[in-house]
Amino acid sequence: MAWFRYLKYGEITSSSVQSDNYQYPNVRRRINFPAPYQDIEQNTWIFIDIFDLNIDKIVNSSLSEESQERSYIVVYESKSNDEYVYKPVNSIISNGKLFFQTAEKHYKDVELTKQYSIYYKTKDIKNIASTTNGSLEDYVLVDEADSEFPVSSVNYQDYYTNINVNDVSRYSISFLNDNVDWKNAVSAQPGAIAVGNFTGPDFKLFCSKGPEYGILKLRIIGLSSDATPTSEVVVDWHEIDLYDSNYSDNNEVYYNDTLNYRKYIFEIRSDFEKNPLSSDGKVKINKFSYLPDYDLLTYSEEISPFLLTRIITIVR
Repeated sequence: MAWFRYLKYGEITSSSVQSDNYQYPNVRRRINFPAPYQDIEQNTWIFIDIFDLNIDKIVNSSLSEESQERSYIVVYESKSNDEYVYKPVNSIISNGKLFFQTAEKHYKDVELTKQYSIYYKTKDIKNIASTTNGSLEDYVLVDEADSEFPVSSVNYQDYYTNINVNDVSRYSISFLNDNVDWKNAVSAQPGAIAVGNFTGPDFKLFCSKGPEYGILKLRIIGLSSDATPTSEVVVDWHEIDLYDSNYSDNNEVYYNDTLNYRKYIFEIRSDFEKNPLSSDGKVKINKFSYLPDYDLLTYSEEISPFLLTRIITIVR
């Protein structure tokens, strides 16, 4: 299977086979990326659990491990042994998760034709920039200041997935007793309840505000899993006042960035309670935002075949 490679500084070659002009990362883990349950746009930030894998570690000259934030990179590459088609993407490690951007749009229920791989334990592997090499696009080793992958500029929180009230997907909103308790995402009866689900660690809720809107109550429940075997209420009927003297839609009325990496459900209740200045107590829900979990997993570690006479050793 072909490995991501990059040219030594200043050296260009037209060869498409293994060459001494190239540098190869030391180890790799391919990512198991199931067919997505919803469309994923290009440059969307997604994450994978890498806890205890030491992805950002290198072995220094004293033969001990040290952290090096530029020693790993995620690459979108061909699965074929005979093709060197690849595209490095932005990546960053935070709280035991590796976040990276998608290289192209991925469609719902469609298997990926290429694969994402993590290349790591290679000092300054992110210090690369694209270059034209005959008919190929290669990446040449450059100084950190010239790299196309600056660590400091990456901010995954800018890339939430938005779920509007009419979206139908794995993560969406259901209006209980719709057309009676709710009409077009607006509460019509006291006790109206809407339920949705999402994955942590972040959650945003957007609603309409105006002179006739009332108080919304929000509850968030963390669902049971292998890591957290008991469901628990983490936010218990938090009140949000939607009154405003002017009408406006898509207001961020609630934000929580202290949740865990787990599955949650949220409940929204409208009891027609209201601010004394409000003319009514109804609520209108527009959308919610979160960072989706696409159930990615890593395969076993592979040692570079160029370090071991081109024999890939699998670490179980």
